[in-house]
Amino acid sequence: MKTYFTCVSGMTRRLLFGLAILMMSQAGCKKEIDSAIPASNPESVNSMVELKVAPDFNWKTTRDVSISLTAAKHGAVIIKSSAGSIYEKAMLLPGELYLTMLAIPSSEQFVILVFGGKSYEVKIAGDKISYTF
Repeated sequence: MKTYFTCVSGMTRRLLFGLAILMMSQAGCKKEIDSAIPASNPESVNSMVELKVAPDFNWKTTRDVSISLTAAKHGAVIIKSSAGSIYEKAMLLPGELYLTMLAIPSSEQFVILVFGGKSYEVKIAGDKISYTF
């Protein structure tokens, strides 16, 4: 047999649970407005043709880097990014110059050269890399 206490307790639990769900749903719908960002005027630019860009703006996100490598002994070389992505693999022959041109991200300041089981971090000077193993 149910008593008055168990009925009130169940109703109270349901009511509190419903109120908690309602409060969480209302708190999740609030949007923060950043007043530091100026409101854009959608009528100012209607197409890409109307977009004004400085004439000397560089749209490229990569740069072409000339790489020249030589080695005293033959072996495979791996040219990698500082993050570990492989740009190129090649076989170096003793006394022969290996030349290549790579498109490397503009933000990249170093490349990793792996030759003979050793890694060498080489700074990109301008748009050229020259290294002798």
